[in-house]
Amino acid sequence: MRYNNLGPLEVSCFTLGTWSFAGGGIWGDREKKESIRIVHAAIDSGINLIDTAEGYGDGTSEAVLGEALEGRREKVLLASKFMPQRISRPEDIRTVLEETLKRLGTDYIDLYQQHWPFTGASFTQAEAEEVIARLMEEGKIRHFGVCNFGPGDFVKSSLPIISDQIGYSLLFRAIEFEMLPFLREKKLGVLTYSALMQGLLSGKYSSPEDFPAGRKRTRHFSTENPNARHGEAGHEELVFSTIAALKAIAGEAGLSLPHCGIGWVLAQPGISTVIIGSGNEKQLTENLRFVEEGLPADVIAGLTRVSEELKRAMGPNADLWQGESRIS
Repeated sequence: MRYNNLGPLEVSCFTLGTWSFAGGGIWGDREKKESIRIVHAAIDSGINLIDTAEGYGDGTSEAVLGEALEGRREKVLLASKFMPQRISRPEDIRTVLEETLKRLGTDYIDLYQQHWPFTGASFTQAEAEEVIARLMEEGKIRHFGVCNFGPGDFVKSSLPIISDQIGYSLLFRAIEFEMLPFLREKKLGVLTYSALMQGLLSGKYSSPEDFPAGRKRTRHFSTENPNARHGEAGHEELVFSTIAALKAIAGEAGLSLPHCGIGWVLAQPGISTVIIGSGNEKQLTENLRFVEEGLPADVIAGLTRVSEELKRAMGPNADLWQGESRIS
């Protein structure tokens, strides 16, 4: 396992993502025992950062993770998030954090993250951060990070933010326009999510009809799909022609599509850690191989080239789910 700096923290280049532990309409049925086995296998492999959120299944992910970490809490750095939609006043952040701590079975969070910028709130970012600062003074939060913040969002913050968690994939390169250069310049830690774009780069799907309906919420797909809210036409034909081109490059190199998807993100400069989710222990083990088996430079260049058209089509909007971006 390789380790990088995330602000003052030394973190594994892979972070275990636990959104899928929540199951439900997006991820389907999940067996709790298998999720617990994944956590134990991740720790044994050297992964030392695990990411969750109270918004994942209304706390389900945190509760499963808390059970998995019994007797193992000190072996990992825990990252969780609060969802601004649940915050009607700044003081609510304390209530949400206390619920998170209880589910996780711990008295502190190593990295507490704001899941999205506040939009339309009756209070300011500064007022919310006053509460967060007090929680840090009390030792309940060790470090503060954000998710889905753009350069303009950072201007509104006064706390020492150590990291930004953002979506980044061969199929979603919006952060390359403005966000990633900004984060590199400021020397902020970067956690990336959706390296395999919720399974689009798993190699299992060759058409929009094949892809699970519950995951057709992103701007890749038509807004006519159930649960989509972005109001855009989507890019379904281009998405799947891009996947086919990426798969061809992987095949020529004797590699799997997931290896190329995860390996490409790992190879990009300025990335501290790549969040990976796994459906089972075997899948986790396969993904971990990609750390040791890096991609050749010509493969990286080819993957970059064939994903450029989709990058341009989707543009600089780094919000995967909304056409009117919540990120500034």
